[in-house]
Amino acid sequence: AGLSPDFDAFAACGLFPSARNLYEHQKNSILDVALHKKHLVVTTGTGSGKTECFMLPMIESLVRESALWSSPNRPRAVRALLRYPLNALAEDQMVRLQRALDSVDTPDGPGARSWLAQHRSDRFYFGRYNGLAPVSGPESSPNKRAELKRRLSMMDRNWARAQASAASRRDQATTQDEARRAEEILNYFQNPEGSEMWSRWDMQSHAPDILITNYS
Repeated sequence: AGLSPDFDAFAACGLFPSARNLYEHQKNSILDVALHKKHLVVTTGTGSGKTECFMLPMIESLVRESALWSSPNRPRAVRALLRYPLNALAEDQMVRLQRALDSVDTPDGPGARSWLAQHRSDRFYFGRYNGLAPVSGPESSPNKRAELKRRLSMMDRNWARAQASAASRRDQATTQDEARRAEEILNYFQNPEGSEMWSRWDMQSHAPDILITNYS
């Protein structure tokens, strides 16, 4: 259809299963935005795939542009802004972005992380900038630096516990579907080595490709 030739392979790594067909409104959305540069409003019922209507063209744009990056020193900039009225909606979106941009290899196929390592010079970074993002205030404050260190240490501990839980469930799984669900636990926790940017100071100094925030 004129989209990036790499997009279908990358999308199958976590964004959109290759065996699933697009709904008509999803197909129209990616063609109208990616090819015809139109604005759009999507109004459909719950569970009808509205998220894909902006995720597909947004990530197609990243895949297309990143083919021109020559090194990890590529331009850092906010390339997409996702703005939500409630933090709870943003939380749900973080899980989708982790699956789409930072997934690991599974028995079903390669994850986004290994695909990017093989085909691109850098990852796609995303960050949630709202009241939950540590920490507000100037970096020069010793108290603020101590608070960030404490929060990052907590993230490390939570990730370690999530990995242990996923490994235990995976070892006890009797079917491939159960093993897959065990791995999905990790999508609900920040990976210290992943593509999600967590600190406000990091996002201020090195803009994420996708910034998730709210209207305030």
